[in-house]
Amino acid sequence: MIKITYMIDHENNNQKLTPNEVAEMQKEMHMVGRAMRVDETLEQYNQEREESWQKTIAEKSLKESEDLERTRQLIAGNPEKDRGDVFNFEKYKDLPNVKLCEEKLLDRLKNHVDYANFVDRVAGDIRDMLTQRSEFVGNTYAAGVEVADHMAAYSEQKSWYRHVREILEKVFIESPEFSWESNPGWFGINTRPDIQDRDTNSMKIYTTIPIDEYAFIRHMPQLTKTLRRLSQESDDIIKVKIPESFTGFLSHNDSIVVHFKNTENTEKIMDAITAWMKENNIHEQPREMDRTRVAADMQGTSFSELVAQNIARWLEQNRGKYEDGVLAREAIKYAIIQSQKSPV
Repeated sequence: MIKITYMIDHENNNQKLTPNEVAEMQKEMHMVGRAMRVDETLEQYNQEREESWQKTIAEKSLKESEDLERTRQLIAGNPEKDRGDVFNFEKYKDLPNVKLCEEKLLDRLKNHVDYANFVDRVAGDIRDMLTQRSEFVGNTYAAGVEVADHMAAYSEQKSWYRHVREILEKVFIESPEFSWESNPGWFGINTRPDIQDRDTNSMKIYTTIPIDEYAFIRHMPQLTKTLRRLSQESDDIIKVKIPESFTGFLSHNDSIVVHFKNTENTEKIMDAITAWMKENNIHEQPREMDRTRVAADMQGTSFSELVAQNIARWLEQNRGKYEDGVLAREAIKYAIIQSQKSPV
């Protein structure tokens, strides 16, 4: 565990945690430092987290000099220095969605701590921060601009996207090989509708596509055919979804999400997507905040929601123990850290 002194400038007064408070906070966040894997029980997860923490404590003294040097580099904010396993929050703190989330969390901690749905509201703030494109947030919510007003400049793209999506909908509904399985906000395709769904957790692979390449959706039948063959060959159930509207594509970090059951297909699906993109001159854009491309849903709850709920519960449990600015910043920081770690 890197020994870092957490400091913020809150209302023009420097607030500094004591070493004991830092250690307590570090342990609390370490214990929820990753999401529970699909192949372990809650008891196994808690045991592994405690053993991991004890191992971290045992190794701390051996790493002290190296850690302190890395901490100095972090505080200095020198991006040219190798920071090893030190998390560089400076890389993300000025993103519009991160700054907006911090404002919301501070407001909730100051004015809404007694709300019965405090955890749900905080989880929603964190989920939005993790899943929305920062450029979109910067042009709308953070700028005080209504989404409808911002989208007025994209009327042609919205119309084109809707037209092609309606064609795809008809193609997949009429095809005996696929089924159209959409839900609010997402256009979904089941590549193996002849097989009953399995009551197991779903793996997910995310792909982000640049905004100016929204025409990728016209090539979706080609990708779904490839994934159907893989689904049949491996006795898997592979489903694909894309944003239901151009507004969804413009605002959401995930352009293509592939759901599947067989973990052995992870690399094969990623290779299939890469080959499809190369063939159609489609490019991949890094996910916001370096989030993992591979994740898993647990009992119908998405990975992003799991991370958001995890951090929101921690924030509720610790409100009042630390200064609000410290809590908000740490919640955001560890939400990003958890979202970068694949649970598989």
